[in-house]
Amino acid sequence: MGMATCCLDADTSCAAARAGITKVSALPKLFAAPGEIEPVPLNGYQYPFLEGYSGASRLAQLAYKALKDLMKGLPKAERQPLKLFIQIPSSTVRPELLDQEIKQDKDSASLFRIALLNIIQRDPYTRMLADMDIEVLVAEPAEFVFAMKDAHEYLNQHGGARCIVGAVDSLLGEKTVELLLAREQILTPDSSTGFLPGEAAAMLLLTNQDEQGTVAGVSAVQYGNEEYDFYPSDIEVSEEGEEIEDDEENETSTFYHGREMAAVIKGALEHGGIQNDKFDVFTGFGEFPSSRDRALEWGNILVNLKQHFSNIDLIQWHLCEDSFGGIGVAFMPVSICLGLHAVRRKYLKGRHFIVSATSDTGGRAALMCSA
Repeated sequence: MGMATCCLDADTSCAAARAGITKVSALPKLFAAPGEIEPVPLNGYQYPFLEGYSGASRLAQLAYKALKDLMKGLPKAERQPLKLFIQIPSSTVRPELLDQEIKQDKDSASLFRIALLNIIQRDPYTRMLADMDIEVLVAEPAEFVFAMKDAHEYLNQHGGARCIVGAVDSLLGEKTVELLLAREQILTPDSSTGFLPGEAAAMLLLTNQDEQGTVAGVSAVQYGNEEYDFYPSDIEVSEEGEEIEDDEENETSTFYHGREMAAVIKGALEHGGIQNDKFDVFTGFGEFPSSRDRALEWGNILVNLKQHFSNIDLIQWHLCEDSFGGIGVAFMPVSICLGLHAVRRKYLKGRHFIVSATSDTGGRAALMCSA
């Protein structure tokens, strides 16, 4: 595995997360929160040495750092071009990408692919990856399981082949921060909910099950769509970074019942061989409930799961936001890396760990790994 976070590479990042060490720094610009006149300082989890990069080029730099970290852990004979399945965020939620798409008349996936290959070719350490076939998926956090499924199908079709699957995201662009502030998702000096923005990339080397040296296997992947959204996909933001609300009032309040996510987690547990009467202590990686709505949903998810697993409280949930901030679509692979590190270092409680993720527009996913 390879990672690029505020704590640098995979070993350092995973060790820091386990030890509770954080590297929060002040963002270089002051931002005005909704309803506030005076701008306030904000903090974030920044990868060092990326000043001047934005949009697709910043994502490419992060992805390159994670790929390089992955390559350094492989024997020289195994450092060769591999198929790469990588997820990046949509330009609808990362305004910096949208600006570049308009200016350069190319979609963000193409801009990212070109930038990443250019960086790889310039570094002698990664130049052997210059002929790598890169498949870019533009999606939300929960849809990372589709990249995993694509990688799984690739392995099935190519026998003893290997491939890399990963994701990269940055929530530190100025316009992205303004959008998150408008949605009241970012933690400010005057707010009690929200997260600090971060950025990260994570890469996983996937092989066939019978290959030696495999750390852990994916035992279940589940995906579903919830009937409600947290944020509309067609949201508009003014030049001042404020959300433009629809004039029509929403006459009905949404009940965030969490039934789909509960069903997804239940399916992952059962397909992974976990039954109510055989439930043991193991680790879970979930997202920080950054708003009142998400907190309500998470509480209802646990209530729903309790009906099927009386010992659901035995799952010890960890939040990677505590260590790396909000990292968008990179959440699932980063969490998987944390779980793999726990397996390798023998920190894992039990033989399994599960990762669950939500998308603003309804996607719900859970992935279970078994050591």
